[in-house]
Amino acid sequence: MPNGGTLKLTAETQYRGSGHVVNIYRLSSDTSLEVEPRDFYRDGVVAVSLEGDTVSERDQPRMIVVEVDRG
Repeated sequence: MPNGGTLKLTAETQYRGSGHVVNIYRLSSDTSLEVEPRDFYRDGVVAVSLEGDTVSERDQPRMIVVEVDRG
């Protein structure tokens, strides 16, 4: 991460259908980090939504990632 902290993604739920996979994660960090949806885009990702833009031990937003189902 640009700020030098350690970001942890914990998978909560996964949904499949209509050629897509929706993964829901809980984000946490040992230090305060600012994140943006574009930080999580990669090949095959269609959309990313974040509950907030700050991640820390106290602020643990959920992130929803929609990607093409290649499985």
